[in-house]
Amino acid sequence: MIGDIAGQALTDLGCDLDEQGWVVTGPGGTTSVRGVWVAGNVANARAQVVTAAGEGSAAAIAINADLVQEDVETAALATP
Repeated sequence: MIGDIAGQALTDLGCDLDEQGWVVTGPGGTTSVRGVWVAGNVANARAQVVTAAGEGSAAAIAINADLVQEDVETAALATP
């Protein structure tokens, strides 16, 4: 189960938890809440430093992709 402070913040945001109290994640650390990603020990109880670093990298790539997509959509809407 994730720590009290992190767990409370994530549940306050509306993130889905599994039956053991861990945040449910999708590819790249996505959660059930748009704009909220998790990695490392928040998402994986057995994450070691190297695993957490890899998950953090995957989450960063997913975040960047989402931000680029938003920029493309905004630019497309602004183009006459």
